Amino acid sequence: MNDRRYLTAREVERLIAATRGSRTEARDRCLILLMFRHGLRVSEACGLRLHQVDLELAW
Repeated sequence: MNDRRYLTAREVERLIAATRGSRTEARDRCLILLMFRHGLRVSEACGLRLHQVDLELAW
């Protein structure tokens, strides 16, 4: 039995590849990467508002 509760990097790459050519490709890619890199659940990603995102923070 597989009790893994997360996606692998390869699975995320495949999800991103599935967005290619779609009308909302940029949005979908951004959401997938955001969720994967920051460990967000779907409900957390859907609940985000623009004012909650710091676009000025440089890494």
